Amino acid sequence: MAQEPEHRKLNIPEFKKGESTWWVQGKDTKSTSSRRKAAKLRFYWVIFISLMLTIFGGAVFLAIGYWIYAAFGPKECDLFTPKAEIVKTFKTEHEGTIQKLSYSPEGLFLISASDDSSALLMNAETGEVLRQMKGHQQGITSMAVISLLSQSRMEDARNDPQLALSALRILTGSKDTRAILWNPELNPPIQQRLGDEDNALKEIDNIFEIPPGHTKAITSVALSSDGRYALTGGMDNRFFLWDTLNRSLVKKDSDNVEEFGLGTDLALPHTGPVTALAFNPDGNSYVSGSEDCLIKIWDSNSDDLNQTFSGHNSAVTLLQFGNAGKTLLSASRDQRILLWDLITGKRKQIFSSENEVESAILSPNEKYVIGTMFENSAVLWDVQSGDKLLQFVAPGQITALALSPMTTEDGIPLYLAAATSEGIIVIFSTESKLETIRSKLN
Repeated sequence: MAQEPEHRKLNIPEFKKGESTWWVQGKDTKSTSSRRKAAKLRFYWVIFISLMLTIFGGAVFLAIGYWIYAAFGPKECDLFTPKAEIVKTFKTEHEGTIQKLSYSPEGLFLISASDDSSALLMNAETGEVLRQMKGHQQGITSMAVISLLSQSRMEDARNDPQLALSALRILTGSKDTRAILWNPELNPPIQQRLGDEDNALKEIDNIFEIPPGHTKAITSVALSSDGRYALTGGMDNRFFLWDTLNRSLVKKDSDNVEEFGLGTDLALPHTGPVTALAFNPDGNSYVSGSEDCLIKIWDSNSDDLNQTFSGHNSAVTLLQFGNAGKTLLSASRDQRILLWDLITGKRKQIFSSENEVESAILSPNEKYVIGTMFENSAVLWDVQSGDKLLQFVAPGQITALALSPMTTEDGIPLYLAAATSEGIIVIFSTESKLETIRSKLN
């Protein structure tokens, strides 16, 4: 039979006068006087902490909360920048992601280009599809939109949709290595393919004609303001200058074609795919940007290289000249938008984003810049100060932006369109925030 274990007694120290504590079954218990002192001290600490929280608590907790949000929260918007109002959304007929979006120069139409190999011309007010442009065999990567009307006739075009439509020209570039110039006046729109083999010219006397067409996907396109010339850039590290009247490459003398960098066996203008192109409105130059991070400005008459800018650390995704031709906006996957002074060759302003910047716009008066900030938001910056004025938060990832030509009397853009990855176009209005914007400018 097992022996019953010996009963253990607690070793309790004997209480002695003058000591503030004694042990009762292993628990520490205060004397009456000590408990009163401790209670009073706790009361004072509660009052002190309450006062501190009342005075500083809100700011402290807000700062801590914002830091946690900024560091670990979803990257959707800036808490401290006011939001523009969404006034309209409509679902497009595209079956793929919208890669490019543009307003027509008079503001009556919206044009979207998608990787489903089609482009749509829509009523900017209702979203109704007016024209479908189908001619590419693979997804569209780039687009340029111009009007053949002079600026003085834009007001007439706003009141005459048929006039606006007849003057509209749209250039699309595709992964199928071809570019198409569209005239949407008729339905279906007239298409003119650049780079077809029947345009090839051979070397005649001292004139050198480049074999037409890119060998890899086209990644960027541009149209001159009069529609006479087009630029196409591709994954083959080349860009081509086209005469749109006869769909052929612009002829170059054999002496300077090497500087232009278009020949199969000649030096390439870039060491990476050409991802951005633009014509200067003054007609004196055009610009190319590449995954090699470089921006190169070329003379329109001689095709000589005028300037090289090397301010980006990753692929250049967008280039836009200011209307006066003296400034250049560039965006990049290095999460920055840069504004250049073409006279001095220096940067005027830097705008930082939280994501790779695929879409950016310089306003017509060159006082504002709009660019993607997070995956589903864009920001309106003041060019002079670099301050954020307004943000545009979309219900999905933004894939393309377009700025309406409609502005206030002091030049603040009124409407911005954003395409999302779900094929939805969101129209933002700045009207309810105009006073807020103006107060930040003053």
